[in-house]
Amino acid sequence: MGLFRRWTDLRIRRPTSPIGPVNEDMPAAERHAEELAERAPAFVIIAERWLSIGIAIFLVLAALLALGVSGVRLVVGLINEGLDARLIVTVVDHLLLVLMLVEILHTVRQSIEARELQAEPFLVVGLIATVRRILLVTLETSDAGMAPQGSSQNFVHSMIELGVLAGLTAVLVGSIFIARRAAEASGD
Repeated sequence: MGLFRRWTDLRIRRPTSPIGPVNEDMPAAERHAEELAERAPAFVIIAERWLSIGIAIFLVLAALLALGVSGVRLVVGLINEGLDARLIVTVVDHLLLVLMLVEILHTVRQSIEARELQAEPFLVVGLIATVRRILLVTLETSDAGMAPQGSSQNFVHSMIELGVLAGLTAVLVGSIFIARRAAEASGD
């Protein structure tokens, strides 16, 4: 109801130009252009809110779907193969994806409420994605090391990737720390 009331208030209000009220002697086309320019920010705000709500709905559906897939994969894996490291890492990988989606959903909710974009939630999502990739590379490397055709070149590439991911993790943790300190210093 509040959104409708604000929308009707925008339509009823007399348009003004930056230098004062719109001149009644102005041609109709120019008056219409002035009115449209006055209402444009309201259209953008309304569209932004509805798009954010749509994104939030799809994020919730995606998170629920990913959570369901990880549960099914765990049950089917336990029945067919029993408990092994690959199954656990696969389920943890899916759960970290769910956690990333929930963090992005949290960011969307905050931006809807506060009408501002904050960096820290994106840094947290990046950190979760980095940890997720570290888990996968570690599992792939351990499986390739046990296989007879595992080459030393693949191992070297995996170690380089793990080193880059470790550096990225350190940068993201440092950035989160700095963002929190800055928020505390500014009183937010």
